[in-house]
Amino acid sequence: MGLPEIKNLEEAGLGEDKQAIYDLGNNFVEEKKFNEAIECFEKLKEICEKRREYELAARTCEKIGDCYSQLGREDKRKEYYKFAEEFYKKRD
Repeated sequence: MGLPEIKNLEEAGLGEDKQAIYDLGNNFVEEKKFNEAIECFEKLKEICEKRREYELAARTCEKIGDCYSQLGREDKRKEYYKFAEEFYKKRD
């Protein structure tokens, strides 16, 4: 018997485990569940911001932008790519 399907981030109960949240987000991307992936990546961005881990926050914003692109939301893609730029500047 396989593992139960996880439908969203809250159901997964991952707390602030960055790697687990990232992996779950990527799984949702692979399943083309982009809204669920965005939820995961938004949580990860929040954790990274709080911990001043700007490199990972930037890469996470790029992932969110990619998801929005898949949903046809180029406005949101551009917005998150700009956030990524800002985080990359902060890391230096």
